Amino acid sequence: MPETGYFHLHLVSDATGETLITVARAAAAQYANVSPVEHLYPMVRSKKQLDHALAEISESPGLVLYTLLEEDLIQSLEKKCRELGLPCMSVLVPGVMVASAVENLTRPLVVGLYASPERIVQIRENRLLGLRAHRDDDQYIDKMAVAEEVSFSRRLCARRNWPTIDVTRRSIEETAAAVMRLLSERRRHPVA
Repeated sequence: MPETGYFHLHLVSDATGETLITVARAAAAQYANVSPVEHLYPMVRSKKQLDHALAEISESPGLVLYTLLEEDLIQSLEKKCRELGLPCMSVLVPGVMVASAVENLTRPLVVGLYASPERIVQIRENRLLGLRAHRDDDQYIDKMAVAEEVSFSRRLCARRNWPTIDVTRRSIEETAAAVMRLLSERRRHPVA
């Protein structure tokens, strides 16, 4: 990422992109000297829609984040990003390890957001219904698999001493306020 100025941030979603925008803005807020130029591609559910996004990504290279479920769209997006030499990452994270760049940061504010497995399964089932998507991999909505995802994430945060927030019954505004409190505490009590 450049030291000052801006960078292009491409957000590719098969839904509205709200989750993607929230995650991207939270990550970008960590960099005071650079600002993202956001390019949002919502409702990307076909090859034609993805091709439109890929054309714009090629014209304005930058970081690519996505929330896609269709494997063929994921493969096409990741392949093109590899060809262009661009970082490309899913923000939906089963089996995705923490990026080494994050692990090498000095005192980052990383906040783990988690919900009950039941709530996550409910959200995922609704998402699949809304997308009329079929998943051969039922781990996405399997309660035991989701419970393991939540457990893994909480253990990861505990090992790194990252704070966590249970968002099972919190609004986005309540969650944002809790994160802002953590940020405020961090600024009031810096470690030398």
